[in-house]
Amino acid sequence: LSWWSVLKNNDIRGPMSENEMIAEFKKNGMSWPSRSQRWQNLTRTLFMSPNPQYLVIYGRKGTPEEGKPIAAQGWAKVDGVFLGQGLRNPAGIERKGYATDVAREVFILGNRKPALLFANNKSYPIFRGLGFKDANLEDVKGLSQKIGEDFVQNIPDFHRWGEKLVVLK
Repeated sequence: LSWWSVLKNNDIRGPMSENEMIAEFKKNGMSWPSRSQRWQNLTRTLFMSPNPQYLVIYGRKGTPEEGKPIAAQGWAKVDGVFLGQGLRNPAGIERKGYATDVAREVFILGNRKPALLFANNKSYPIFRGLGFKDANLEDVKGLSQKIGEDFVQNIPDFHRWGEKLVVLK
């Protein structure tokens, strides 16, 4: 655990596999769909790389969510680039900074750079606050020719999605 999490009294566990993380939420009555269920646009891409890892943050002591999984952030490394595997808070809202804290633990304090991910309207402000910048195809190709080719071949219209591509270098 990083100094930041200790200071904030966070309980962050992992890394764990996608199945372990999903089971952890399910034990507490919360659903978390798998990547193949969530990512209709990315199922044929390198974002579906094998063996993603997740950190899970649990409710802080003295709160109603104490000891329950609250949010998780995933990553996978492909061709030297960390690809985001999803930041999710099953409640669907940013509660008490949990989603921000787990994303910070993964990408900033875990030093998983360069990183590339798609952010929705709820997670976009979180990632921008962590230093991620809007990205385009040239940014992707600058990080990895392999990932750039994957974008061109499998998701050429990513710039028209409701989610934004962001990068952390």
